[in-house]
Amino acid sequence: MNLFKPPKTLSNGSQQTESAYHTVDNLADQTEAFAERAADQSIHMIRETRDATDNALDALSGGVESLAHRAPEMGRRLEAKVESLAQRGIDQVRGTGAQVRDRVSVAGDRTVTRIQDEPVKAVLIAAAAGAVFAVLLGMWNSRRQNRV
Repeated sequence: MNLFKPPKTLSNGSQQTESAYHTVDNLADQTEAFAERAADQSIHMIRETRDATDNALDALSGGVESLAHRAPEMGRRLEAKVESLAQRGIDQVRGTGAQVRDRVSVAGDRTVTRIQDEPVKAVLIAAAAGAVFAVLLGMWNSRRQNRV
């Protein structure tokens, strides 16, 4: 593209003038080509950015849809886990109850054995426990009467 046309001169400097105009014309052509390449690259980058954004939105949308489809199954699995944990808790309580019953039974057996081995001592301990209980019951009863 020729933006500048050198004037026709007849003097000795005509070659230099023509060369300067030619150089300016080449620079203008190079600048125009550079601007066109930059514009093309910008358009290309804009398209790539748009495509990448579209792909990311598609992937996000697919992820949300996948999650929505998987939610019922996840809910069922969660429910099964909760039921399993509850059942384990119930089993542990039952096991603990059985252990307590066994320990109480062993303690009862030991108590019966001690009473049989030392009946007088057992009667004295029972009388002392009964006396403490009677005193506590009397104190409680008197406080109750004072409140009314």
